[in-house]
Amino acid sequence: MPNKEKNLIFPDFASILLKRRSEVKGFIENNEESKFYESIILQYSLIESTLKYMVFLQMALNLGLLHVRMKTSQEDFHFKMDELKLYCQNLSFYQAQHLALCSNVINEELYKKIDKIRIERNDWIHQTWLLQLTSTPNKLKEDLERVNDTFWEVTQAFGDLVNDIKHPWVFDLNVFFSKGKTKTQTKKNPK
Repeated sequence: MPNKEKNLIFPDFASILLKRRSEVKGFIENNEESKFYESIILQYSLIESTLKYMVFLQMALNLGLLHVRMKTSQEDFHFKMDELKLYCQNLSFYQAQHLALCSNVINEELYKKIDKIRIERNDWIHQTWLLQLTSTPNKLKEDLERVNDTFWEVTQAFGDLVNDIKHPWVFDLNVFFSKGKTKTQTKKNPK
């Protein structure tokens, strides 16, 4: 009988990233022009979300190591994890990219590629209506190929980080991606 308590796990997230890359490669190979624009936008979002999660994982690992070394209470640890989760979820793309570099989850070369993607993404967001009207299918295809290549490098860096951490809580994506209240947020304040 399958374990009903099983939540989303890392292979599911990895599968999402790998499936998305495969889908985009298919759009490019089959010249599905109608998919180029929306795929670029989605790849931008996935790059940003993956960076935020990578920063969270690295910082959570550091927090866990500090918790063990300092022998802090479980309540204190959970409170700090909840705060860390909120902090990382609310990072801007710019902040996530810089923290990822500073915490060594990405290298300088990938940082520079992501920076170009981030600047480009901001232009796309502010000029969406114009780009939809003026972009040629060939230009969109070129942009999608470049964004998808950077997305793949971020995905590989994510895989490297998870392989380095090898800790069971990393595999529960609900730790980061759930939008519901966490343990410490649902506790009632004593009066």
